[in-house]
Amino acid sequence: MDLFDKNGQPVAYIRDGYLHYWDGTPAAYVQNDAVYSLKRDLVSYLVNGWIIDRSGHAVVFSEDAAGGPMKPGRGMTPLKPFAPLQPIAPLMTLPALRPLQTMNWSRFSLKELLDH
Repeated sequence: MDLFDKNGQPVAYIRDGYLHYWDGTPAAYVQNDAVYSLKRDLVSYLVNGWIIDRSGHAVVFSEDAAGGPMKPGRGMTPLKPFAPLQPIAPLMTLPALRPLQTMNWSRFSLKELLDH
């Protein structure tokens, strides 16, 4: 699943339960629609093709995202790098209640959200 920011630029993708930045660097784990940082912190959720912040605001979207704010036109999608070695997935904590999705864009970029 390719992910685009609020400007329509490709910034990341999800493959086999791992979220990678476009250069192939592992950035997070995705498990049961919860997004965890590499430090095992719950940082966001994947909802209807959108990654939302803890306030329910859109951070990035997939091609098939439904609902949420108006999506911009998407930029050209560059080739993905070869599949990197995946980090070993840590045990995750149970996620908190997911926020309701809003029609607004988040003030956070994906990197800011995952590094927060």
